[in-house]
Amino acid sequence: MLTRFTWPRVVFLCGVQRSYRVARETLRARIPCIGIADTATGAQALSLAVPGNDESLEAILFYNNLVTHTVLERKFTSLFVWANSVRKVSRLSTFTH
Repeated sequence: MLTRFTWPRVVFLCGVQRSYRVARETLRARIPCIGIADTATGAQALSLAVPGNDESLEAILFYNNLVTHTVLERKFTSLFVWANSVRKVSRLSTFTH
């Protein structure tokens, strides 16, 4: 359950150069930080640097779509598995001999 008091599990940054302070704060808070790192950016504050062009709109859209689809797929796959297990348990509890 996500509340406003929970910490993020991971942070994804498109432009590391513009968000360097955010990357440093995630490093201090020990939150993994994934970011698109160009050759001109310093990727020392990132946990995982993804090589790519962080100034190209097409690259930013590509990486954002990739991360979004992955997160939503994981979230709804686990929700679907949970719903199926609840459905099976409810069927078993109504089963009579």
